[in-house]
Amino acid sequence: MSRRSIAWLLAAAAIVVVAACSRAPHLVVYNRTGVSLTIERTPPYESDVTIAPEAKQRLRFPDAMQLTVIAGDAMWRYALRFPPRELARWSTLGSAEFHVQIEPDGRVYVLPPDVQLPADELPPQPPDFPISPST
Repeated sequence: MSRRSIAWLLAAAAIVVVAACSRAPHLVVYNRTGVSLTIERTPPYESDVTIAPEAKQRLRFPDAMQLTVIAGDAMWRYALRFPPRELARWSTLGSAEFHVQIEPDGRVYVLPPDVQLPADELPPQPPDFPISPST
């Protein structure tokens, strides 16, 4: 195989890898609980993730579709589901990003693309939302 063929093959492989990595859905989590939230280490997170009150953090959607969150003295466990596709914000590379807001009672609300974080008035929710934690 010629050097030129190998170079083209490597370039094509690199594009596939970058495209695959960039298409993983993300969450932008806004903490409206009044206390710091700590998302316990869950793949793909290599360590705990802390979100200060009234702050937001962008995270990759968890591989296990489950999260454990420490909120002050409370421990909340979530079985996550993907929000409806029409609630996604799309990057130029085609990856979906969902904006969610966690309220003081632990419920997670998904926000449509035209609503900015934080939302003072929570919009109507799609089926299976808001997501309530189990304790």
